[in-house]
Amino acid sequence: MNELVKEEKTAENGLKEDNSQKEEKQKKPKLRVRFRAFFKDFAQFLKQGDVVDLAVAFVVGAAFRAIVSSLVADIIMPLIAAIGGVSVADWTIVLNYAADGTPNLLNYGKFIQAVIDFVIIALSIFVAVRALKGFRGIVGKSAKAVRETLGEITKAMNGNDGKEKDASEES
Repeated sequence: MNELVKEEKTAENGLKEDNSQKEEKQKKPKLRVRFRAFFKDFAQFLKQGDVVDLAVAFVVGAAFRAIVSSLVADIIMPLIAAIGGVSVADWTIVLNYAADGTPNLLNYGKFIQAVIDFVIIALSIFVAVRALKGFRGIVGKSAKAVRETLGEITKAMNGNDGKEKDASEES
């Protein structure tokens, strides 16, 4: 009899374990479902247009950086070199010499050139953002003025319609 009770308890425990395993599987979404949800969210993100705007900004920014780098390297730095007598990119400090006699250099001129690149790019972005804010302000004021004007026109039309009806009713 004890063996029979033990077998029943073992069978009940086995059922409990099977049920708990099924519950855990149901709680955790399958990997396939997670991937589908991820790619569905990703597709929605792509459709919103933010990615396209970001990609365009990246490409334009890269092209703009190339233009500014050329401006600095080909126009500004040669002018500074003409005044100073040495190209800014060649400004160096000798730190020490290697065993074979080659100098270890600190190329601070190239760093200065990179800083000038950065300052010009930052200044250009600042000017563009400021102009955009000004443009938005003008557009916002214009839209408000248009709404007010349309409101006045609507009031005037409603007022004239009422006066014309009153005048025709009086006659």
